[in-house]
Amino acid sequence: MHTILPVIFSLSLSFLILQTRCTPAPSAPLTAEVLEALDLGALKGPEALLARAEAAESRLNQPLTAAEGRQAKEEIERMAKALSLLPLAPELPWVTWIEKRQHASPLTATALLSISGPFLSNQGVTLADSLDDRNTQTDLRLKAHQILWANAPGIAIARANRLFFAEKTRGNEQIRPRYLQEILPPTSSPFVAEFLLRCAKHSGQDTWTRRIAIQKLIKTKNKAAAQHMASIFLSETDDLNIKKEAFHAALKLDPKLGHRFLMTRVPNAESEPILYEFFRFLRKEEGLPKLPPGPSSPDRPR
Repeated sequence: MHTILPVIFSLSLSFLILQTRCTPAPSAPLTAEVLEALDLGALKGPEALLARAEAAESRLNQPLTAAEGRQAKEEIERMAKALSLLPLAPELPWVTWIEKRQHASPLTATALLSISGPFLSNQGVTLADSLDDRNTQTDLRLKAHQILWANAPGIAIARANRLFFAEKTRGNEQIRPRYLQEILPPTSSPFVAEFLLRCAKHSGQDTWTRRIAIQKLIKTKNKAAAQHMASIFLSETDDLNIKKEAFHAALKLDPKLGHRFLMTRVPNAESEPILYEFFRFLRKEEGLPKLPPGPSSPDRPR
């Protein structure tokens, strides 16, 4: 039986490669490296591809150049790609493989999760939800949330709220700004707009996350959010960047409201010189009556 199995793999692989080369212009043609990985899988079985991926991931724990690190990550992705192209791919134990490597080899688990969607059926959402844990490596957890947004948006928004507002930030982790930039769907859905608004207003978030949330709110074109942005501008006392970003959002979402603020709520040039210059610049940019130079203005007559 052990002698016959590689032969079956090899014959099936030969058919797969022949079929790939005979079909018209595939959208993502197989590279020589992926074909080589397919040969390895045909000769030694899928576990050999997993072992190669894990070996590449272990190299990332050693001192590497940027190019070597990139090559190791690319090898992990190639092995996962080859696994998904094996004739027996639909029968492979994807869930078990991913769960087993969740902590031991998280980059391999991420690559497997990224490629296994067509084979998971109803298990995909359950698996992704189980991976939403604060101890899960960032890339793997983000990929799990991406799957939830694609297949179960109701669960996704609940898990996003838990991540952003229930979990405490640890150290310099970047999962929240990356989540907004890479995972949150670009939609004007009221659920997404409400989530972004909550992020923008939440003082417990770091500045970078709040700024990204405000910038994303502008893209929703949700005019109702302008008043909330104006409120942040008025109430924020600790973070000048957030104050400026919020006012810029209010101006973009509701120009009439923004113009009213520019004309009636001019900061004091002596005590708030940076905000005064900010207003001075925006009034000029919006075609409103110009403000005179302040004490620290670069064009103030000496």
